[in-house]
Amino acid sequence: MGSYLYKKLTQLKRTQSALEDGTNRGELKIYSTNQKNVMAYSRMKGNNEILVILNFSNIPVRVRFTEDKPSGKYKDYLKNTYINFSDNNGISLLQNGYAVYVK
Repeated sequence: MGSYLYKKLTQLKRTQSALEDGTNRGELKIYSTNQKNVMAYSRMKGNNEILVILNFSNIPVRVRFTEDKPSGKYKDYLKNTYINFSDNNGISLLQNGYAVYVK
């Protein structure tokens, strides 16, 4: 990982209430997906949610949520684009890829 990624993630940690430490930290939610080698989880506090999706496989995948799914508009924190998970049929991740979304 490059220093740019570390700087972005440090900035995210410092600016999002869902990522606070200790008793102020946001609630953890694990999402089920159609991919066994993908982990999706979020931290939520109030209206602030940070969603992380990690692909641990050696192949690209199309990830869909199988039970609860995030809803509403999220910003892809690393690409500076937006996605509406309410309308979305899933996302694509590269092999060993990841995505971080902010609501």
